[in-house]
Amino acid sequence: MKIWDCGGDIAVKRALNIFLVVLITTLSIFCTNLISTAYAQETKLTPIMGQSQATKQQAIQSLKKNNSSKTDEYINEFVNTTWEEATIEDVRPDVAFSLMMLETGWLKFGGRVPESYNNFGGIGATDDGGTPAQFPDMRTGIRAVVQHLKAYASPEKNLNNNECVDPRFDLVTGGSAQYVEWLGIRENPEGRGWASGQGYGYKIINIINEMCGNPLTPFIYELKANLSGSTYNITTQSLNANGVLYKFVAINSATGQQTVIQNYSQKSTATWTPSNSGSYIIKAYIKRPSSPYEYDAYTTCN
Repeated sequence: MKIWDCGGDIAVKRALNIFLVVLITTLSIFCTNLISTAYAQETKLTPIMGQSQATKQQAIQSLKKNNSSKTDEYINEFVNTTWEEATIEDVRPDVAFSLMMLETGWLKFGGRVPESYNNFGGIGATDDGGTPAQFPDMRTGIRAVVQHLKAYASPEKNLNNNECVDPRFDLVTGGSAQYVEWLGIRENPEGRGWASGQGYGYKIINIINEMCGNPLTPFIYELKANLSGSTYNITTQSLNANGVLYKFVAINSATGQQTVIQNYSQKSTATWTPSNSGSYIIKAYIKRPSSPYEYDAYTTCN
């Protein structure tokens, strides 16, 4: 006959509970110090649907500048077709054009999608190795990109051109990326989007701004704050700007007290050892040297 030691059973349970509390606390501390990535922008979100900010002539000049191997005839046809197809679906032509320039490297291709496919948006070339779509001609390929953009931007997903040539149109959740910034899966609040590349939508906006002659492009940068022992190692990585200035501040979450870790400098890294234990927010400010403002953008991580 087995005799149960109830007191020992209780002790085991208590020990197990203590272990779980310690484990959860340890995991919480670890998770708090994982890399935090954020993107800061200076302007409001950019709609995909609507009127173009750039003109056809600006698009033509940009393409000529970035790809001298294409003939004037080809460039004019490509830009005119883009404006025609995008206008039919109420998609901004400059957004469609800039996305295709980003995807194809200004029509130089060289990636998984050969030029002969007339696939200007990498449609079907998914991260898990999907098969890129093929289109019979330039216009059909451009139309597919425009329709794919509308699938993301329009909740209704109604096409004005009844012929749907985008093979993945029905796979997109309508309205899941109504803004250019949200075309990047990492920046999309629903985790959806056109591509998984970091800052994908912001890179499209950069092309639009450069095409329009606007040098004030949105900042994209990454902030990492890793705890090593009792010291934070803080790093920023500017993804689309050079020669900018960085400022780092630590904010005590409980008291709101701010400590300047590094004033504005071109140094994008810093270290900081808190004088007191607690929960802190690391805040990074970024600005251009010529900026009249206290900062042009900022981001934070806990």
